[in-house]
Amino acid sequence: MKFNEYKKMVTISFVILVFVIVFIYISTKNKVHFEVVEEKSMPNVVKNILESYYYCDSIEFNETATIALKDNYDENTKENINSKLDKAQKMADLQKEYDIRCSKNMIVYKEKNEVYIVITRGIVSSSAHQIEIKKVKKDKNELTVYAKFIFNKECINIPNAVTSTILLKTNLQEIPKSVRLQETH
Repeated sequence: MKFNEYKKMVTISFVILVFVIVFIYISTKNKVHFEVVEEKSMPNVVKNILESYYYCDSIEFNETATIALKDNYDENTKENINSKLDKAQKMADLQKEYDIRCSKNMIVYKEKNEVYIVITRGIVSSSAHQIEIKKVKKDKNELTVYAKFIFNKECINIPNAVTSTILLKTNLQEIPKSVRLQETH
C-alpha cells in the first residue's frame, strides 16, 4: 500500500470516528436519566403537592405562583371557594419552596438540588390505570416526559381518588422553564 493511500484511509477513519463521537454526544445530550421511586417511600412533600394540586380544580397557578380563579368555579358556594383558595395558597407556598412546574397530570419539583417528576392519571373512578414511562427528554427550555397510560379492563371501581401515581428521580439539577407530558401509545 502506498503512503498516500494509507494517509487517505487514516484521514477517512478519523473523520468517521469524529462523526460517531459527535452523533453519540448529540443523541445522549437531551436524554434524562431517571429512576422510579417506590410509592411507599414517597416523601410527604409529594403527598402535599398532590393533595393541593388535585383539590384546587377551580384554581389556576401561573409561573410566578400567583393564584387566579378560573371561570368555571361555583359562585354559589363561597365556603367551597374559600376552601379551595386555602388549598391554593398552600400550593402556592409549596410552589415557591420547591420550584414546582405543573402540566396536565404531571408535577415537576426540586428538593435538595434534585429534580423529581410526579406523573399521575389524575382523579379517576377505577384502580385499573397503570403508567409506563417511555423516556424523559430535556431540550434547552423544555422537559418532556413520554408516558403510556394503560387501562386494565379487570378493574375495581372506587370512589373518585388520585390513583396510579409514579415518582421519578432524575439526574437534573435544574428544572427547565416549561414541562409537558406527552402521552404515547
